[in-house]
Amino acid sequence: IEVRPDPADPVCALAFKILTDAHGDLTFVRVYAGTLTPGQGLWNPRLSKHERAMRLVRLHANEREAVGSAGPGDIVALIGLKLTATGDTLCDRARPVALEPIRFPAPVISMAIEPRTNADRDRLNEALARLAREDPTFRTSQHEETGQTIIAGMGELHLEVLRNRLTRDFGIQANVWAPRV
Repeated sequence: IEVRPDPADPVCALAFKILTDAHGDLTFVRVYAGTLTPGQGLWNPRLSKHERAMRLVRLHANEREAVGSAGPGDIVALIGLKLTATGDTLCDRARPVALEPIRFPAPVISMAIEPRTNADRDRLNEALARLAREDPTFRTSQHEETGQTIIAGMGELHLEVLRNRLTRDFGIQANVWAPRV
């Protein structure tokens, strides 16, 4: 299928970044065809699910500017999407198309992580899930034999930054160390 950069064509956009903040998730998209408007229904062919972008905004540093519409070539952030992940195509259900997704390298280093207090265990798992949704090079898993929560990323600095985000953004203190064998 040819996707032409024509504002009159059915909408086709690629989600290339998810950002979690205090006001909810922002899904950054580049519009390749059609016109994207607030409240518009969008089809996610990877999930075969329908989602609705409640608001469109442009970000300028810490400022959010509401946008009435976005056409081909525009980059905007959508508010209100719950299931869309990085690399997903959002399109018109009448003309489903899947753009080539972004390929990310596999994680190269892993560490065990544990909250400093047992009361934070559920909050830690929720925060790790949000960070994994936001960053496709970050993975979490549960080791079936030891029961440890394992985090994996692109390097020690990457995992250290994510651990600092747990403290700064989510208020969770956590200890990390090499996984047990």
